[in-house]
Amino acid sequence: MANVNWHACMVNSHAAALFVVYLFWYFNFHLPCVSAKNAVLKQRSIQKSHSSKQKAQVKKGNVNWLNALPDPIPSTSSESDEEEDKDIALEKACPDATAMERQRFLTARGGSLSGAKRSLAHYVQWVHKLEETARQYSIQRATTGNRDVDIWNEACAIALKARHEPLETTLPQVIRTHRIEGSDVTDLQGYRIFHIIPAQMDDKLAKTSTYALATAVYINLHLDREEGERVTVCMDVRAGRGWPNIHALRLIPFMQQTTTLLLRLFPERLHRCILYPVPSSFLWVWRMVSKVIDPLTKDKICLLSGPNKIVAPPPFDQMYEYMDESVAKLLEDSRIAAFK
Repeated sequence: MANVNWHACMVNSHAAALFVVYLFWYFNFHLPCVSAKNAVLKQRSIQKSHSSKQKAQVKKGNVNWLNALPDPIPSTSSESDEEEDKDIALEKACPDATAMERQRFLTARGGSLSGAKRSLAHYVQWVHKLEETARQYSIQRATTGNRDVDIWNEACAIALKARHEPLETTLPQVIRTHRIEGSDVTDLQGYRIFHIIPAQMDDKLAKTSTYALATAVYINLHLDREEGERVTVCMDVRAGRGWPNIHALRLIPFMQQTTTLLLRLFPERLHRCILYPVPSSFLWVWRMVSKVIDPLTKDKICLLSGPNKIVAPPPFDQMYEYMDESVAKLLEDSRIAAFK
């Protein structure tokens, strides 16, 4: 512990990377020392309390659909689940969901029909509210010739109106996809890459919760609900020249809200999450934390070490293990091009 420079971790955006990994574990998995029975009993108690709070909120008329997402549910199946065709049951409960969505949510809940119903219903409600917001404010996607930018601007417009912030605000694009010769950029295994650079976010233009919602809407607009596409997320936590480069403590709420939305709205969508560059002290922390993380989840998280200075190159040699050299350089060229 004496070798961990906690101050250094907190004064730059590496702290955000730590928080992402922690939340990824916290929201989806239980510590191995907790028995399945105790986990279910604990969850039932939480659900009962949560239900009571929601009923009270409904009476007061202050339920916010943006935040009313289902709590994590243990991946357990009951005997009643086996007595009914789960796909048919899900289709009856959520008729607007696609067959692929029913499959993904059921898989994510370990075959628990009740858990899948609740999570899928919230996702479908979330999508309907987004569509309703777009119709209400006549939000349409522009056709500037750059489809990715147009999707981001559409997502921002929906998020800004949903959060009751000025629609005229232009938010910096903190998440993007890239194309080479007309094709989406992918990792070595063929999974499309979503490139996130949190340091570009300017919380003076909009709240961090608005950026988090815009990020979730952006991903939803990119993904086909009829398909089971999985994606690779590359998160570059370095600062940039001329960017807001907000302090890590102000960045943490964005990371928390974004992680919560993505994990609960898009289960079974993540192939891999690559975080870079992280300091050696963070790698030490990760080795400790990863011992209690589900092996399947741990394998999806890849931390690449390296210096965090603005002018320092990314850890190319490590990136080449997951993507082609041309792709890694494209990500860096895109980052530099955004400098001011």
